[in-house]
Amino acid sequence: MKVLQKKLHLKSLLSYFKKKNKIFSVLLLLLPLFIVLLHKTPAQSSGKNQNEKIFLPIVKGRKYSIELLSQWKSIEQGMGLQKINLLNQTEEIETQLKLYKFDPALFDIRVLCSKNYGKKRIDVKTIAKLSGTVAIINSSYFDAQGSPLAYLRCNGKIVNSKVASHSLYSGVFFMRHGRPYIVHARRFDPKMDASDVAQVGPRLISKGKNTIGLKNINAVHHRSGIALDKKGNVIIYATNSQFGGISWNILRHILKLKKIGGHEVLNLDGGGSTQMYISTKNHVDYVRGLSPVPSAIAFFRKE
Repeated sequence: MKVLQKKLHLKSLLSYFKKKNKIFSVLLLLLPLFIVLLHKTPAQSSGKNQNEKIFLPIVKGRKYSIELLSQWKSIEQGMGLQKINLLNQTEEIETQLKLYKFDPALFDIRVLCSKNYGKKRIDVKTIAKLSGTVAIINSSYFDAQGSPLAYLRCNGKIVNSKVASHSLYSGVFFMRHGRPYIVHARRFDPKMDASDVAQVGPRLISKGKNTIGLKNINAVHHRSGIALDKKGNVIIYATNSQFGGISWNILRHILKLKKIGGHEVLNLDGGGSTQMYISTKNHVDYVRGLSPVPSAIAFFRKE
């Protein structure tokens, strides 16, 4: 009897180890899958934006691509960030474009003049500190004396009453009854009750399509601009001064992307004037300019 019990016990042990070996073999087969999942899971669970790569049309025989966030990163309620790296065919970063989007229902948008803060021209960071704005970007063209070269109205007061006719100043950004607009200069009526107005240009995109007649579209410079998407959100953008500039040609390809949504796009004074400053409770960003400016477009959080 004891011998029979031992045989049965031995048989059950052999069966047990055979099952274990099968399970172990299955686990070995599944191990690579577990490793892949472990690499993916932290990024997904953390909620961080992942970079996405998009190839642009060939420009003057050169291939370009961009890396951008898969979606706008929320900075605070009604305010988002998108950061884009422009890569050349050797995968080097040629320039970096920083874009901020604002819901005008939550922000007061004003055109500020430097002279109201003690000087004819001031850098935008200083204006931001003096005015208390959370975001600000340079706006108008100006002459050697710092005087604006086209129509300008700061906080309801006319600074330059001349609506320039040159094609460079083809666009007007203005605020009327709390709503932002970008129109062709020919359609702007200086008699309207707009609170804040800056005539600049040229317009790059209108109704989601490239404007016609734009010259020197492949010239590379530092750029800044303001745009509206179809929902009426306001987007400001500037090239990072630590990298090179960008052409209007490539810039239009980027701004028309569905993820960006540039429906109406207006170029602001670029080159050394390009500058932008963002300062919220949890986020600070500064695109430093080479030259102080006479005016800027600013965003104030509504109370």
